[in-house]
Parts: sequence; C-alpha cells; structure tokens
Amino acid sequence: MRPTSPLLRRSSNKAAALIIVLAFVVLLTGLAVAYLSRSTTDRQLAHTSFHDTDADLLARSALDIVVGDFRQEIQNGSNNPPSGNVWIPTSAANVVPMYNPTPAPGTTPAIPNLIRRSVRSEAALWPNSVSGPAVGSRASAVNSTTDVSANGRSVSLARWNSHYMVPKANTTDAGSDPITTGFAAPNYWAPDWVIVTRE
Repeated sequence: MRPTSPLLRRSSNKAAALIIVLAFVVLLTGLAVAYLSRSTTDRQLAHTSFHDTDADLLARSALDIVVGDFRQEIQNGSNNPPSGNVWIPTSAANVVPMYNPTPAPGTTPAIPNLIRRSVRSEAALWPNSVSGPAVGSRASAVNSTTDVSANGRSVSLARWNSHYMVPKANTTDAGSDPITTGFAAPNYWAPDWVIVTRE
C-alpha cells in the first residue's frame, strides 16, 4: 500500500470545496429566481385586484348617483308629513318614476323596461310643473353609439340590447336588434355618455 501524496489530498479537498461552493451558488440562484418569480406574480395579482376594486368603486359610485336621483325625485314629487317617515305623492303621476323618453298619454312606453336614459338635451334639474319632479340627466353631449368616448370606445345598438331588454324587431333570428334605430322618439337610441371620472 502506497501512502497518498499531500498534493493529491490538497487537490481532492479543493475539488470538494469547489463542488460545495457551486452547490451553494446553484441553491442561492434558485432561491433568487423563485423570489423574483413570486414577486412578479404577486405584483400582477395586486394590479388585477386594484383594477377590480377600481371598477367596483366606479360602478358603486354610479349606482349611488342613480339611487340618489330617484330619492330626490321622490322628495320633489311628495309632501313630507310632520312625522318625517313617509313621503306622500302630491299627485298620482308621482307614484311611479318619470319616464324618459316620456310615452304618449294613454299608450304603453315604446321601451317597456326603460325608465330613463341619459340624454344630452335634458335640463340639469327638472322639478317644475311642466316636466315633473325628476332630476335631469347628467349626460354629456356625446352619444355612446355614434360618438366615441375619450378613450376611443363606442357601443353598438346590438351590444346595448344584447340582454333583449328592448323588444326586437325580428324575433325569428338570433340578432339583438332593437325595435327601431334613430334619434327621435319613440325610436330606440343608445344613451349618451355620462362622465363619472376623468381617470
């Protein structure tokens, strides 16, 4: 049996040390890549959550505005008794919300499911003897179908009526076309854009 030389022992120790160092470098690189990957995923999830919350807040704000307008309409068309708990309509016409477009007297509305649409030609506030107690439209002078919005979007009449809330002209096909098109009553036309936020 020959004794091992000190040179071989030193070489083998260096090789073992090199392998251990390389193993640590691989482990640290794997941890760094995993951390960066997890950070990127968390950031994307945070952005998605932020945008979902932002859209939800925008929708809730718009709903609060609509509900507030209907409450104001109830107050404008009613007398409040001393108890303050019940609003009594000043006339039978004020029992239901004011329609817009307003149907001709004695007829059914052209669009049975539509109470009010946003239209640029309405006054800011209604409460008067001619037009009734309803609060006026908050619409801009830009229509959602014929004019594009600030970010370049528009909505076709078929897409507006994809839920079939407006009766169809042709009930035998699969299209979502409304009764009629155009911008004069009693035809169906898309609402005007309402500015909720500039962002």
